[in-house]
Amino acid sequence: MSVRTDTAHTGRSPLYPTPLQGTKPLRVIALVDKLVTTTWIAETLAALAASVEVELLVIAAISVAPPPRLSLMMELFLRFDATLAGAARMATAPISLPGRLPEVVFMAGAATQSDARLEISESDQQRLAALQP
Repeated sequence: MSVRTDTAHTGRSPLYPTPLQGTKPLRVIALVDKLVTTTWIAETLAALAASVEVELLVIAAISVAPPPRLSLMMELFLRFDATLAGAARMATAPISLPGRLPEVVFMAGAATQSDARLEISESDQQRLAALQP
């Protein structure tokens, strides 16, 4: 038996079968360390949210604080790296998740304690309640 590798006709990998008719999308909650993350993570979550097989319900962030200031040595390394990497460096550029995915509900908590509760705004609570089956 041979596996067809031509995906031009379906746009899907031959490793993943087409979902059955009437199948409900998988509901997903993503956990991230902060609301400002690298572009590749934001784009992966955006592709997930755009998928018909997945319903991205909530992105929960452990910390909403801005990242700590980098050391001078690290800043110099990143400048050097950006010069060498060029456009490839864009994948690691920081991006705001709420700005990239405004349609997704966000929950955020302070990372001061491992058992800190995640907080959710009143408007996002209403949006989340509307998603309940």
